[in-house]
Amino acid sequence: MKKYFFTLIFISALGWLSSSRNLFAQSATIAPGYVLIPATASAPTCLVADKGKMYFNTTDNKMYFCNGSTWVDFSSAAFALPYSGSGNSNSDLFTISNSGTGNTGFFENTTATGSVAGLKATSISTSHGIGATGGVSGLLGQVSTTTPGGYSAGVRGINNGTSGTGIGVIGYQGGSGWGVYGETPSGFGVYGLTTNGTAASTGVRGETFSTNGIGVEAKYSGSGVGIALEVDNGAIRVAGVNKAAFVHTATVANKLSANGTDIDNPLCNGDANCLLFITQKLNPSGIVYNNSPVGVYYNTIRAKWEIFNQNNTTIPTNAQFNVLVIKQ
Repeated sequence: MKKYFFTLIFISALGWLSSSRNLFAQSATIAPGYVLIPATASAPTCLVADKGKMYFNTTDNKMYFCNGSTWVDFSSAAFALPYSGSGNSNSDLFTISNSGTGNTGFFENTTATGSVAGLKATSISTSHGIGATGGVSGLLGQVSTTTPGGYSAGVRGINNGTSGTGIGVIGYQGGSGWGVYGETPSGFGVYGLTTNGTAASTGVRGETFSTNGIGVEAKYSGSGVGIALEVDNGAIRVAGVNKAAFVHTATVANKLSANGTDIDNPLCNGDANCLLFITQKLNPSGIVYNNSPVGVYYNTIRAKWEIFNQNNTTIPTNAQFNVLVIKQ
């Protein structure tokens, strides 16, 4: 009796909804475990009064809902591409979790040309941060465990190119900040390694275009006296057009003093504060050697450094000297 009474109330409620709320469910069947939506081979009318109604199309086997003017396919309204969405929340707007061994997400751009990205993330916040773990991030990668395995990485960049072009990770900053920043409490802030045992390769390289800039800077920032630069198991080699270490040859043109020879090099010309270290060198061409004690001084008239014989004897033409310039 109670069962019949409940059914009568439910049917009466459906009838009231159908008449007063324009419910498009006259032929809907509600049963334990499922709801049977009205099915038809063609779309019914979809006007403002029909907004929110649903039906199943038996021709294309898809569900549709009325948006007040057009029937919209549920599959296209859910997560169709291209997809764009927005929200305003203090929590994560989009979260995916994977408890298996596969990737939580995979993005791929299959276009063969153009400067494209597999994944792009941006942020427009102007808030300041402190240290490597703070600050605004366009893209944040994190290994959350405090006991990670070797070579685990918060962000990893891999370039599979085998030629001399291509970069694994690029950092760029549009002003006078840092392109790449690394920080650690007690390890290596930035570490570079080349694994080819014979190639002329470089672990870490720094360059600058500014005449007032520095290619690579090493700085001790602690209190007291510390070490800014350490060279471990290897020599120091100079290269390039303007080398800090070079060979100077005394010629008739640069022997402007009775017992000296002017050094003409852009690294020390006009710089009275630089440090010069010289040693005499036997010139194998003609076996020329300056057999006298030498020194250096800065000639303020010619704005050049000069090597001179301390015993006031003339330096032989074609005598050679090793010179090292250190700027300060």
